[in-house]
Amino acid sequence: MTSDTLQGEILTFRQLATALRRRWWIVLLTMVVLGAAAYLVALVQAPRYEAQAEIVYQPPNLQLYGAGLSQVAGSEAHNLQSDALVLKTIPFAERVRNSLGSSLSSKDLLAAVKVKTDPDLDLITIVVRSSNPNTAAEVANAFAQQFVTLRQEQVAELLNRARDLLKRRLDQLTPEQAASSYGLTLQQQYDDLGVLLGLGITDYRILQEASVPAWPVIPRPALYIELGVALGLLLGCGVALLVSYYDRRVKEEAVIGDILGVPVLALLPKISQGWARFGRRKISCAGFRKSCEVLFDPVRTLRSTLKLVGLGKNLGSLLVTSTLPGEGKSTVAIDLALAMALSGHRVLLVDADLRSPSVAQYLGLSNVRGMSDVLANRAGWVEVAQTVELRRLVPDSYRINENGREYRGHSTFLCITSGAVPPNPSELLEAADLGRILAEMRTVCDVVILDSPPLLVASDAILISGIVDAALLVTRLGVVSREQLDESKSLLGMARANLVGVVVVGSKTRSRYYSYYYHK
Repeated sequence: MTSDTLQGEILTFRQLATALRRRWWIVLLTMVVLGAAAYLVALVQAPRYEAQAEIVYQPPNLQLYGAGLSQVAGSEAHNLQSDALVLKTIPFAERVRNSLGSSLSSKDLLAAVKVKTDPDLDLITIVVRSSNPNTAAEVANAFAQQFVTLRQEQVAELLNRARDLLKRRLDQLTPEQAASSYGLTLQQQYDDLGVLLGLGITDYRILQEASVPAWPVIPRPALYIELGVALGLLLGCGVALLVSYYDRRVKEEAVIGDILGVPVLALLPKISQGWARFGRRKISCAGFRKSCEVLFDPVRTLRSTLKLVGLGKNLGSLLVTSTLPGEGKSTVAIDLALAMALSGHRVLLVDADLRSPSVAQYLGLSNVRGMSDVLANRAGWVEVAQTVELRRLVPDSYRINENGREYRGHSTFLCITSGAVPPNPSELLEAADLGRILAEMRTVCDVVILDSPPLLVASDAILISGIVDAALLVTRLGVVSREQLDESKSLLGMARANLVGVVVVGSKTRSRYYSYYYHK
């Protein structure tokens, strides 16, 4: 086996293990459901009791009458399985039925009986199942007793035939012959056979009588549950792997970076707090207060990595977009504006999502006039810009301008909301001189952050990405597929956008680290 083949097998095993780990709830749910179903089947199933009797082959001492028998039966060999065949015949079942006085038919009796043989031990086991425990024991014992009785009758018939043969020979002897040793031997054999007939010998005897069973063999709830859980485990694993095979959504941070060909600049954890409802849709928290405080460190990491690529110096405008709606691009844009302002940058946040804007709702700002008015030349950007106080968006431990605190940046930043939603956002963006507008904004602000529609929803983000200095893609784990990320990469490539990195939202790993830190 080559190293490449071994590596491929290891990767495949890891993928299977990862798929089962992520969808453990499917396996658990299937096990619980099938285990409960098996238990219900056990409850509704009629109980069946099993009793068994054992018969052993133990022939008498043939030396007493072997010579006489040999003249009738020859040297016929004993065959346990052949002897047991009689137990499954209609005439024998009728014999048992008559002895029991049962109302069951012969066929019903045979259907309830199972015969097992053990040639090594010369043992025949009669197993009977019935809905009544007493009936099961009675039928098993009746089959065993009637079999022994039948064998006793067959032996008696054989002895009688041998005795009749000896009688005929004795009658043919003369008095002198009868008095000879030969005649005396025949007479002794004749008398011995008579003794054996009187004793009622047989070659089979009952080794173990059937007792009345205390517990049914069917159903067995514990066994049923075990089988149901085991089947649920196998079926659940199969379903989980099948779902993973057809689920093309990306759930690993490293895979996102590999597909896009850019570094992952930050991992934002999940927020356990429920989303606030604005109108008909839900919006997650913005800023760093309450449960959103855990976002501060990863956003600060994002700010630092963006500074390394030149944001705030030679890169002044940054587009924040996503592949699909609901991935958290607006939250990332607002939190990044907060972090940049805290570090001393003059920040302008622009809601360039003219189709489904949300920045005004996040920050509680007026949306009467905004970016749509600037693009339509109905107002200048300075006229529609609003001031956002950082004090209400950051926790008390990060208050601005307090002595001894690490963060002593600006206490506010500027924000331009979307304004009224135009009927033709793409045409409005194409007709406006967005490059000139951004250049004017740069004369006043160090960083201009634009929040745009998702790439696969509208062409607005593609138009803007070719004008700004850099683009940042926000991706939520478990939302977009590989094919959708490839398409986003192609669209940004066609626009010649400067994609500097990706922000991954919903990272469980970093969520555990940050939650531990802040709870401490």
